[in-house]
Amino acid sequence: MHHKRKTIITLSLLALVAFANMWATRKDEQEAYKNLQILPKDISKDDLKKIMDGFCNSLGVKCGYCHVFNPDTRRLQPDLEDKHKKQEARDMMKMAAELNSKFFGVNLDEPNPKVAITCYTCHRGEEHPVVAPKPVADSVKVN
Repeated sequence: MHHKRKTIITLSLLALVAFANMWATRKDEQEAYKNLQILPKDISKDDLKKIMDGFCNSLGVKCGYCHVFNPDTRRLQPDLEDKHKKQEARDMMKMAAELNSKFFGVNLDEPNPKVAITCYTCHRGEEHPVVAPKPVADSVKVN
């Protein structure tokens, strides 16, 4: 159990670092993607895979959670917008970037920014964010 959590944390951090480093992509390793709205369309295949794997591990889901699977071709169709989870993921990426920038001074244009918030910060390997237990002090009424 401890090893799995450590692996998930490591993959989540790698995904965010890859997300941050994507802004400094190399032209000879770039591949164009049709429907990327947050990530750059010329992100490298390796960087995109690291980011997507980080999402899967951080939420404990598989690719089909956000992407449409075509049973006829037995392939994902990443260009389709049929699942609302894809837009939700985009919104979460924007939120994490804004929080990291505003509260932790993380600049995504830096080659190796410090990492503050990732998907794993809240999800901890679960589809829905893990809710922290209510502090004892909040449950006690003070006069």
